[in-house]
Amino acid sequence: MTHLPFIAGSYALGVLVPVGFALSAYLRVGAARRRLAVIDPRAKGGRTSSRTGPGESAHIRPEASPGDGREAKP
Repeated sequence: MTHLPFIAGSYALGVLVPVGFALSAYLRVGAARRRLAVIDPRAKGGRTSSRTGPGESAHIRPEASPGDGREAKP
């Protein structure tokens, strides 16, 4: 039974090290997201039109999507 602490320690390291890496990555992603939000041109007050949301193009009219059979009003 003298080897049991070594086995328990290796299992603990096998769980704790990946959890530590995941926590570190999560915190780094949050910090990077905050830094990018400061310089994002799409943010409020940026250079794009306020009528379009994130991921939308100013050239696509929502009332006339392609293939729905409706004509866009000029």
